[in-house]
Amino acid sequence: VNSRSIGIELVNSGAAPFAEPQMAALERLLADMLKRHVLPPQAVIGHSDMAPDRKGDPGPRFDWRRLALSGLSVWPVPV
Repeated sequence: VNSRSIGIELVNSGAAPFAEPQMAALERLLADMLKRHVLPPQAVIGHSDMAPDRKGDPGPRFDWRRLALSGLSVWPVPV
């Protein structure tokens, strides 16, 4: 799977909301990547979606709704 995916590292303890500058930078990056690689918003998933038994990030404080409203992901994220 790693050979066919791009990981974006976000810094967050999981206890606090993600910082505004970090979310804004992520939105710019995702918009560019989706356009450049002709990917649908459904292609944007969390580490916890890829490996639910091993990974918990980005966690419950991650603003999937914000990304979805910008057309950069889907929300709610399927479980």
